[in-house]
Amino acid sequence: DYVRFHFDEEEKYMRETNYPDLSSHEEIHAKFYDQTKCLYNDVMGGKLVLNTEIMNTLTNWLQDHILNEDKKYSVFVASVDRQK
Repeated sequence: DYVRFHFDEEEKYMRETNYPDLSSHEEIHAKFYDQTKCLYNDVMGGKLVLNTEIMNTLTNWLQDHILNEDKKYSVFVASVDRQK
């Protein structure tokens, strides 16, 4: 639930600032949401899910998405703020 909430809020802010790569960013969010939902469903369904699998998924997300994709967005917002 938190993943969906976070993505919805982030995408809302991106729409408000007219972020040009919003659709691409939304697709990336959708894929990660699907991954986390599958992991959650597996755990809740009693399937054996290794903690390392969960940690690898989250670590890869943090290292790739936040440090690369979200960084692009923060640079864009900073440039918009400077133009005001």
